[in-house]
Amino acid sequence: MKALGINETLLETVLKGTLEGLSMTGIAPDPVGVARHLSQARGITVIVSFYGERNGNMALSMSSRTANFFASKLLMEEITEISEDTLDAIGELGNMVAGRYKDMLSNT
Repeated sequence: MKALGINETLLETVLKGTLEGLSMTGIAPDPVGVARHLSQARGITVIVSFYGERNGNMALSMSSRTANFFASKLLMEEITEISEDTLDAIGELGNMVAGRYKDMLSNT
């Protein structure tokens, strides 16, 4: 079986870009090696597409509880239910993270 090749530049971009993008909202998550996904009736995924010399997509997925937490941090008010404001905030968060990816990969 052939080993999975990992592009270290892309891996570093995903890790660092996500942390830097989230830090713009005051969120500083601890990095983890393994994730446990809780069952949620409704999850949220933000997909941002990149077009240019190289094309791709970035997806940021989270539970509805996490989405409300991130939206609360970004909007500086308590959010307890998924609403248009939550979705707008999570969309903006996705743009912030994708913007960091784009900046970090611009010279590669």
